[in-house]
Amino acid sequence: MKQKQTKLSQTGSFINWMMSSNSSIPEVGKGATELHWSDRTPYEVLDVANDGKSALIRQYDTKASRQMQMGEQAWDLIPNEDNEAKWVHWKWNAWRTKHSRWYKTDKFWEDLEANKQTMDKEQLQIWLDSMEDKANFPEYYEFHTEWNVKKLIFGHAEYYYDWSF
Repeated sequence: MKQKQTKLSQTGSFINWMMSSNSSIPEVGKGATELHWSDRTPYEVLDVANDGKSALIRQYDTKASRQMQMGEQAWDLIPNEDNEAKWVHWKWNAWRTKHSRWYKTDKFWEDLEANKQTMDKEQLQIWLDSMEDKANFPEYYEFHTEWNVKKLIFGHAEYYYDWSF
């Protein structure tokens, strides 16, 4: 699975740019690293789907392994079961997280404004509370799924903090 290489202008780190062009695949126990502008975040790989196109990852906690001067990097990676585990999926030549949520429609906002003019605060709150089950109000709510890119490399987990920011 070859990812699109990040353009050098899309990152603040030459090392992250070099690392972004990879064809690594997730393996349980091998770790993963998320590449940011110039920092890197470590993850443990907890599970991988049979087809290798989905992986369950959880962020490591980090702790300085010794007293460090500015610019030094010496970190211990600590598994933390309290950190949220997230599935990432290989989709459109990148690793992505899936986020689904309800969005309010234009009709909702129009009716809210109209109701503010005609209802007192208590009536307005009752009207809003009546729509708790959003699926029953398709004129007011739409369900959307978003896929957000997560620049990941698999095979090792690494933490890097850019001291210059």
